Amino acid sequence: MKKIVFLFIALTTMQLSQAARKLKTSNDSVSYALGYKIGCQQLNNPVLKNCDQQMLLQAIADALNKDASTMNLSTANGIMIRADKAVKAQEQKKKEIAYKESSFDNKQYLASKKIDVKYKELPNSWDSTATGVLRKVLKQGTGEVPTVSSVVKFNYSYKLRDGKLVSKSSQPIEGLVSNLLPGLQDAFTNMPVGSKWEVVIPSELGFDKDTQYYEDGRIMVPANSILIFEIELINTGTPEAIDYYGGE
Repeated sequence: MKKIVFLFIALTTMQLSQAARKLKTSNDSVSYALGYKIGCQQLNNPVLKNCDQQMLLQAIADALNKDASTMNLSTANGIMIRADKAVKAQEQKKKEIAYKESSFDNKQYLASKKIDVKYKELPNSWDSTATGVLRKVLKQGTGEVPTVSSVVKFNYSYKLRDGKLVSKSSQPIEGLVSNLLPGLQDAFTNMPVGSKWEVVIPSELGFDKDTQYYEDGRIMVPANSILIFEIELINTGTPEAIDYYGGE
């Protein structure tokens, strides 16, 4: 049994990479696939970053050979729990520092917009002591103003402070105002049908501390980002009066 362990530990990185070229039987393929899956499942484990690869391979070999002379499963679980807590504490500290820095930048940016006469601050219905949505009228309509319980039909695009376009509608979309971002709720409940506005949404009324990701894992909207929307309100009504799939 110890010979098996020794042979496993003795594998070099080059030998491991060549294993795929030596898959001659179905059992070889299944064995390699199992090992590959185990490796992939740990790729996003933050603890893995500082692991000693040879020690990791030795531990896998010991587990496969039921050798608990160095460590048993209970001890391993305890160590991993403590390691996970330590990593999460470090990550949380980094997030708090980044949040403070970006919050200061955001306040400076919003302050510069407030002194621009083209922008008007709307009441913050979520926190009366905090900065509300800033809107600039591109076109002012004269129609009905939605309520939180209304359905709205609208076009939109939105970008980040650096000008990066995040998303844009290819055709008008419909949705309940109450299901939208808090900042959009405050905008639409002050916006007459027929209007087109630029809306600057403080991070707290947007995604706040939550990072938004694309399906492939890339960051779409970083945490604590100000969102700059351009919205055009086409129609509004009660859920019963408006067709979700094609208008009135």
